[in-house]
Amino acid sequence: MNTREHAKMSNERTTLSLLDFAESDSADKTTKSLRLTPGDFLKNAGNVGFLRLWEFICRDRGEEFKIVDEIPIEKLPDEKKLAQYIMDLYISEYSGDSKIQKVFDKLDGFVELIDSGHLPDDNSVNAENIDSFINIDELKPLKGFKCDFDGIKDQVNYVESYVEFLEKKAPKGAELIGIIRKIKKFCDQKIVKRAFLFRDATRNLIEPFLQNKSFFDYSNNARKNAEKLIEKDFTHPFIQCLKQSVKPENGIRLSKNASNCIACSNIIAKKSDRQPMSFIKDAVDDLEYKSSLFWNFNPDAHLCPVCMLIYLLAPLGFRRINSGDFIFINSNESFEMLWNNNTKKIDDSEKRKEHVEAGEDADDPEDDNEAILRRVDAALLNMLDDKSKILSNVQTIVRTKQKNAKGFMYQFSVFDRDLLYLIHKEHFPNLKAPFPTIRQNLAKLAIRKPFMTSNGSYFNVYRHCLDNVLTYQNQYNLLFTLVLESLKEKKSWINVFLAPVFRIQCLQTYHAFKEKEKESMKNVSDLQFHASKAGAAMRSKLVIEAVGSENIPSERQEDIVRNVVYRLANALKTNNVERFIDVIIRLYASSKEPIPTVFMTALRTETIFPLIGYAYILGLKGAFYQRRVDDSESAV
Repeated sequence: MNTREHAKMSNERTTLSLLDFAESDSADKTTKSLRLTPGDFLKNAGNVGFLRLWEFICRDRGEEFKIVDEIPIEKLPDEKKLAQYIMDLYISEYSGDSKIQKVFDKLDGFVELIDSGHLPDDNSVNAENIDSFINIDELKPLKGFKCDFDGIKDQVNYVESYVEFLEKKAPKGAELIGIIRKIKKFCDQKIVKRAFLFRDATRNLIEPFLQNKSFFDYSNNARKNAEKLIEKDFTHPFIQCLKQSVKPENGIRLSKNASNCIACSNIIAKKSDRQPMSFIKDAVDDLEYKSSLFWNFNPDAHLCPVCMLIYLLAPLGFRRINSGDFIFINSNESFEMLWNNNTKKIDDSEKRKEHVEAGEDADDPEDDNEAILRRVDAALLNMLDDKSKILSNVQTIVRTKQKNAKGFMYQFSVFDRDLLYLIHKEHFPNLKAPFPTIRQNLAKLAIRKPFMTSNGSYFNVYRHCLDNVLTYQNQYNLLFTLVLESLKEKKSWINVFLAPVFRIQCLQTYHAFKEKEKESMKNVSDLQFHASKAGAAMRSKLVIEAVGSENIPSERQEDIVRNVVYRLANALKTNNVERFIDVIIRLYASSKEPIPTVFMTALRTETIFPLIGYAYILGLKGAFYQRRVDDSESAV
């Protein structure tokens, strides 16, 4: 198949391309526009990245930004200004977390310390004791940007200051003060900060996605000006391609050097404008160097200059989370949905408003590929706030560091519409009172830190519960784990996790009921309420029988009910209904109380018995919730 045949087939079969050139005829002129259209995840990430660039441009001009899929070419900046905008956007995106920005801030602090002449506690700072307050090693990262300095040294002042800083080993006293002041003057120049910050952003934001082109090609371009490279390799071809775009028309004979862009199918008229897709990591093999009968030994899978720039902006479509991974939520419903799902700040540090017990909880040290799915899921739930926009399946893509290996890899997850609907579902048929949604219950778990288990490992209830929801697993193993942990080492505070997890299990069970079961199960929430209330009453009775009063610490109460809770939980764990009922019979026989009829009702249906059993255990453990008429939440 030759180039012309491939181009013709591409134009005939392509219905959705990454971008196109739209023309609207008027009486006196034709206006050309850049039109973005949905594609695969990398193309959509590029779309979002381009819209972020357009927002950045509009904001700089003082113009209103709107999410559009078509931008008039005449409104785009020239190639030089566009290169500056791209650099500045990447810098603004990363500067808050940039290591080099922290070095700049540290340098400012050093100079402020020297100028003030004293510390807050009035200790004098002078040339003799300056070494006690300033550690020159904290500025060492500046030395890692020597190649970038070579690309701008003809455009900046105080060049000798930076050279002196590079050469000095360990200046002290007055010499140290002089070096600090000189390097501050050098670093305060805008062009220096832009060059260094952009290189730092390149290493941390762009290089996980792109390689071996322009400012990525260190072997050839390490000492060249990055802004000029962007202009030469991306923005200049981009603007020229938009101005000189060739539209395929019937009857036109294509030049032998013409080919089609594999991403958007537009014609690439010049051979010099053709670029292989190999600069995109892990997306495609280097087809430029492949030959086969399929290509007639003439590979023609190329990108046009417009798509090249779109892919350059694809990293901006991904959201970077604290772990260093990148997440993209892919949906072709609309550009507005793509924008809303991928432009909100993601914080996977799981900020929490409460501490369940001082010294017992801590940040989860887990940061490997086994936890990445949960981090992606958390980001998905964080971004899909508007349940009215859950119209179809949602794909999430994460660019994550490989375990025990260098580089990054893509991981994919697809969440179907029914699951997303369940997460936000507010009302279930035949329930006497509405439950908080699964999302609301997850939010209650998310504010609490992981706790240390009895075997010394950290356990994140939120992540385990969320993983169960999104993989269609029940919460019974998690409930059993929490109950057992709460019985060990007097960890009664673990009870705070039980109610949200149990409510989520209830909602999962209700959702799974078949239509014919819904009517017979309409009173299940009442059964749970009565079971948990019976458990709370039994807890009070056992405590009073043991010590004569309920006015004792919760840890002491846990000691009293521990044996009963342990046996009941083990019976539920093994799904041993006979053993569970045997414990209940013995418990009520010894206390001379009638057995609650709720257990007899629950025995009729295997599906709801675990719900009733755990509701009773929650009551025994003091995690019982007293329902009120004016409360939007139902019983535990």
